[in-house]
Amino acid sequence: MGGLRKGYESDREDFKERVVELEGTVSNLENELEEQSKNANDVVAQWQASYAALEENTSQEPEDDLKTKLEEYVTSIESLHDEKEDLSAELNAYKTNWRTGISAKMA
Repeated sequence: MGGLRKGYESDREDFKERVVELEGTVSNLENELEEQSKNANDVVAQWQASYAALEENTSQEPEDDLKTKLEEYVTSIESLHDEKEDLSAELNAYKTNWRTGISAKMA
């Protein structure tokens, strides 16, 4: 019986460590996502200012560069958002498995 309890405690610690690790990763991704959002907002503001100036000028080059940067930021943000969603799902699965494992071992 002592060996079963020891195994249970070991599994519990492994799950706790993985949950902490995943929560840290999700937190880091949220911070990175927030930073990318700020960068994207800066690019949008820059693009808007440049667009107003471009109305007086016939050159399209600065606008095209800003549109490209904006598209890159949007793609980056979407990628980070998808990664965050995947890690959140994995974290929830670990939590569910951990709870299920505890219930099964206590039964």
